[in-house]
Amino acid sequence: RKDSYPVVFGILTGFSYVYMVAAWGGYVFVLNMVGVHAAALVGLGRHSTRLYKSYSLFYVIGTVGALQIPVVGWNPLQSAEQLGPMAVFIGLQLYQIVALITTRLQLSRATKWLVLYAAFGVLVAVGAYIIHKLIETGYVWEFSVRIKSLFIEHTKTGNPLVDSVAEHQSTPTSTYIQYLHHTFYVGPVGFLLCLFRRTDASYFVVLYCLMSAYFALKMIRLVLLCAPAISAAAAMAIVLPLEWSLRQFVQTKLWSLRGTLWKLMALGVVSLLLAANHVKLPLQKKPYVVKYKGFPLDIPTGTGIPYRVHTGFTWKIPQPNWEKVMNLTKTKPKKLLLSKSRASKFLEHCETLAEHLSEPQIILRGSDHSGNTVLIDDFRESYFWLRDNTPEDARIMAWWDYGYQITGIGNRTSIADGNTWNHEHIALLGRCLVSNEEEGHKLIRHLADYMLIWTTRYAGMYGDDLAKSPHMARIAGSVYSDIKPSKFYIDQMGQPSRMMRESVLFKLHYYKLDPTMKVKQLKHFKEVHTTKNRMVRIYKVLNVSKPSKRHPFGSYPPALKSTLDKAKDFSEVKRLQRLKAKKFD
Repeated sequence: RKDSYPVVFGILTGFSYVYMVAAWGGYVFVLNMVGVHAAALVGLGRHSTRLYKSYSLFYVIGTVGALQIPVVGWNPLQSAEQLGPMAVFIGLQLYQIVALITTRLQLSRATKWLVLYAAFGVLVAVGAYIIHKLIETGYVWEFSVRIKSLFIEHTKTGNPLVDSVAEHQSTPTSTYIQYLHHTFYVGPVGFLLCLFRRTDASYFVVLYCLMSAYFALKMIRLVLLCAPAISAAAAMAIVLPLEWSLRQFVQTKLWSLRGTLWKLMALGVVSLLLAANHVKLPLQKKPYVVKYKGFPLDIPTGTGIPYRVHTGFTWKIPQPNWEKVMNLTKTKPKKLLLSKSRASKFLEHCETLAEHLSEPQIILRGSDHSGNTVLIDDFRESYFWLRDNTPEDARIMAWWDYGYQITGIGNRTSIADGNTWNHEHIALLGRCLVSNEEEGHKLIRHLADYMLIWTTRYAGMYGDDLAKSPHMARIAGSVYSDIKPSKFYIDQMGQPSRMMRESVLFKLHYYKLDPTMKVKQLKHFKEVHTTKNRMVRIYKVLNVSKPSKRHPFGSYPPALKSTLDKAKDFSEVKRLQRLKAKKFD
């Protein structure tokens, strides 16, 4: 029964969402996308019992399931970015209750809408007051800086750590063309067609495209959100005109059956015709007549088939060789249907891009002077060296970008990684790297046994640690007032400032590799490994503090207290600490 469809799909969507929560951190976008679609349908006057049942089941099952994921915890009920779908859920319950009461009381339509508006007004006012109080008490968390960065200009979030991430930059047009290819041009057509096809599904495609396009424009890493949206829009650009054409092509009485099987059969016939024409099969010479329930299709011989439909239009299509058409299964479908066409180019592009994206990110493909393909294996080499040549309890200091790889591939403890949310900790790491060798070593000896530095500019890749060093200085300066980021730079002539030249990072980067930089003999660090193409360098920290190394995990050694006392309150850290303190109180 069709009445059971909302229940079935609501349950399936809820469990699918739970799987998404467990597998991907972007589940917040999925939740809000569904919530925005439901709210938009109500706003457009398309509220129905189907919508109420399906969304209610989705939200209840999804939220209960998400609460069971240890990493997520109580975020669905405490995180500000997840309260919108909750508000939609409560609003739908209120709408259903008001509709039920007004129907039983047999109130007029005008009175019904008046009661509904009044109820929603009270709900919004009460909800805003409750949320305000919950934020003050620390139960509900404010929007994080990462979420705020989606609504303000990049590099102006107020958090230099967030601003330093290259993936947070806006997306250039070339990226859309590279990843979306033909759908970048076909998708907008489907988007416009969906605006005139007033169905719940079409409105979902419209909203999906708008939301994904906005977030992709704000942050380059979110261009992946556009892929399913633009694919759906491109599909609509193909299907809707084809459906309209079939309506004109087939008798209206026959089309009114609207059978899914009939539509699939019609699409299959059209595909066979196009395929037969595409491979330029020889034409039949013998005329034939096809009849369907008294509806004749007169098909004479010649180079084309004048197809007379009831509307009086004439449409010529090439006549295929049916014997070869029926043998299409004996050939490769890709070559038969898509070769030498835009579709084949799109398929080839997708396969090539998928192959490129699926390659290991730590092993690069390059070419030598003779044009031969070579594998650049420096990153894996460095991590394997750590695994094979350092103690199991060795602590590795590197910029947080490489933390996951050091832990996952090198099987060693990293000082920081991409999941380090403590801004002050990243600032301390930045201070170690931008300070001079004497001051930096005083901190490093209490934190790490080895240091790993990316020096990829020697292989022609300039996104190494030296290129990231201005961000390191800004992050350190946001917490430690004695670090002056404005004095840490390399000018347009390639000359480093005094602070840059004396820094730990600069010395470890150029030591023994570039005589023009005149880096003196290191006092507190010993070079132990430089990879084949000089892309990664590993140093051993000398005179490591043994008491600090024996210090329990989870807190800083007492020897760093004097440095940590210099740290000033950063707004993000201060907010989290305030909420945490109130929760404990």
